[in-house]
Amino acid sequence: MPDRRAPFRAAAVALVVAVAAAVFDMGGFDLTQFLRVGEQAWARDFVEADLPDTHVVPGWGHDGQANYVLAAVFPDLAEADGYLDSVTYRSRRIVYPALLSWVPRGMPLVAAMWIVNLAAIAGAAAALAALARRHRASWLVGAAVG
Repeated sequence: MPDRRAPFRAAAVALVVAVAAAVFDMGGFDLTQFLRVGEQAWARDFVEADLPDTHVVPGWGHDGQANYVLAAVFPDLAEADGYLDSVTYRSRRIVYPALLSWVPRGMPLVAAMWIVNLAAIAGAAAALAALARRHRASWLVGAAVG
């Protein structure tokens, strides 16, 4: 008889691993590090206007900062011009920022971004665990997503 709780266990393990890895990688629990705002990034001024104590990483940073800008200005993407390398390119991945656009700017938006990412990790882990169980493999395969 298949274990129907396996996907939930995999999701829980993946979440614990993901949060622990993030805290370890960040050297603490500062959600602004999740944005990976770069020293040279176009988005830096925009993000720091909302979050003055934003952690800044060397170089150009990563996609989190662009997603923050898009979510903060959505649906008026013209406001993002000058804060992103290419609004047209970045808006090709608009679903994630659009889902979060109702959340107030600043830490509430950063926290919501974090929660959506954790939900995606949990969903992927649960789906992979269910698939693994269907093929008579361990549910721990799903936990590897974390």
